Amino acid sequence: MWKASRGFGGKSFPLALLSNLESMILGAHVSLLGGSGAQLQNVLEYNTELWSFEGAPTDLLSSELGKGELRFKNLGRIRALMASQRSVRGPHPQRLRLDEADELELAILDAALRQPMGKYGIQMQTVVSSTHQCPDGTMTEILRRARERGYPIHEWCYRETSAPPHGWLAPSEVERKRLEVPKAMWETEYDLGEPNPKGRAIITEKVKASLKRELGEFEGSDGE
Repeated sequence: MWKASRGFGGKSFPLALLSNLESMILGAHVSLLGGSGAQLQNVLEYNTELWSFEGAPTDLLSSELGKGELRFKNLGRIRALMASQRSVRGPHPQRLRLDEADELELAILDAALRQPMGKYGIQMQTVVSSTHQCPDGTMTEILRRARERGYPIHEWCYRETSAPPHGWLAPSEVERKRLEVPKAMWETEYDLGEPNPKGRAIITEKVKASLKRELGEFEGSDGE
């Protein structure tokens, strides 16, 4: 699990870099899934940028840049998938990389999690990357599962990406953005605070507190 702040955290670029290294060096098949079409496009643009650097080993590629699938001569490949049940149910790569999972429907994410399968000596592995902005959203559920099953959760924000001597983010940019966005948004999406449940008609914690499971459970049929 990667939990990082919006924009300043740097999630999409390392996700694209990781996918390219796995395909180029291991010959792995990698599926890239974005929480939205725009998010997926961001990752694909990073792919193009990586291979556009002077000295990039483009002789290792066997397909053109800028398309939904990037192939390597060692049979590795990166495939971009749209966020739909039909799209995520097809391939079985060794590696699955999800970006902005909080924007995905949980049912689509669960279907995508069936994809990874180890083969050709390459173990299966999944990285779920996102900001955490919805109190009852997909990221909340995935974080709950990760803690329950002991999966590693890595968190970082602008404090890491602007930290000297290797930080790439200028502190002035951080301050500018802090003044632009609402306080609640800054605390949740940039400072990695917990999503704010205020404004909901029903507060989950209050509902849970009003129920006593020890009194029995019923299906909710007529008269129960």
